[in-house]
Amino acid sequence: MSEQSGGMTDANNTQSNETLTSLWSSYIEAEYIYAVQAGWVTCALTVVQLGIWCFMAVQESIEEKYKRRVSVISTAFRPINLLLLLLILSNYFPLLCFQMQAQGNDSIVEDIAWNIVGNIFSTLFNTAAILITWTRGCAIADIAAKWSIPCCRAVIFLFLLLQVVCCVLNTYLAVNDVTTTPLEVLYQALFYLNFASDILFSTLDLFLAIVFIRYLRNAIHEKLETTDGRMSILARYGIASFCCFQLVMISTVAFSYANAPEIPPVTLEVFLALFNLQLYAPLPYILAVLAMKWALLTFKKRKQTESASLENTRRGLTKQLT
Repeated sequence: MSEQSGGMTDANNTQSNETLTSLWSSYIEAEYIYAVQAGWVTCALTVVQLGIWCFMAVQESIEEKYKRRVSVISTAFRPINLLLLLLILSNYFPLLCFQMQAQGNDSIVEDIAWNIVGNIFSTLFNTAAILITWTRGCAIADIAAKWSIPCCRAVIFLFLLLQVVCCVLNTYLAVNDVTTTPLEVLYQALFYLNFASDILFSTLDLFLAIVFIRYLRNAIHEKLETTDGRMSILARYGIASFCCFQLVMISTVAFSYANAPEIPPVTLEVFLALFNLQLYAPLPYILAVLAMKWALLTFKKRKQTESASLENTRRGLTKQLT
């Protein structure tokens, strides 16, 4: 009797798994199609972004070379420029890895390898994003909220630690069967760790946005003559990048909700809309960061031109007087 009931249970489980697979099959097929399309679009935009990055890096290097006689390469590959480059590349490569998986390779090893590489680049994207956020925000935070510097650094350290743990767990789960009970627990732990890291990033980003807003408000209301134009640029574009990155966070959470349950919780149209939103959401953020870099370079060049003009005027007056 027990053998018969065990056989019936196995049959029911098999039938249930087949039903769930059939429910998700149309979603998965459409997801792969849209991923390939998004991959080509993102690839083209990544090439454009790399072109913008190269142009700005060369411009900055040439100016620094004539001003301080420093190496062009050392200026082009300064830390902030490397972070920008990493941000651009690490946004595209996870999608490339997903495309390679979508091609339907028969090799399980290749499929696992692409999954691991994609997770690594996703971790690098998050790392570059928070370091860029802090690099641009710490200057104003040091002026408007100096007491917060140690707290912000602690949040960044904890975020980076969680990113490493999540990357390791992703790699471990990629090479093991997640249907077993112990690994299901790890999968749930990974979900909550990712959620915690998102909360940390959003909290830091929100705090810096508030600092930027207060700085700009004080500069306008008090009409500070000594307001640094560079700081104003950092504050304005910092607010813009905050709004763009919140779109990234919201799209990630929304798609995780639509993709996690055993039974699809939303219609196919809503699922694909959330999927596309998640794929394209980082692009406005990267554009905002590049626009900030361009605005800073333009401001710096304008200040140098004004200084040179004043110096030429002073020399002309000196010659006339002598």
